[in-house]
Amino acid sequence: MTVATITCPRCRCDQAATVAASPVPGCWTVHSCPACSYTWRSTEPPEATDPKRFPSAFTIDTDTISTLPEFPAIPARRGDG
Repeated sequence: MTVATITCPRCRCDQAATVAASPVPGCWTVHSCPACSYTWRSTEPPEATDPKRFPSAFTIDTDTISTLPEFPAIPARRGDG
């Protein structure tokens, strides 16, 4: 797998990386951003993969990420004590 600079469509961080690839070479790849946790497949439409076409309502400023609330904890299963 070739390492290349990938720009995150959501926060525009330039440190996103390829984290998985199809066992069939060139079929698809999965990319993930370490700054905002956005993950996307190469087979998704440009609105989900291209920073220039990503909907502005869903973009994140990397300067504000540290001020956002943490991901919610996964609740206990129903019926478990």
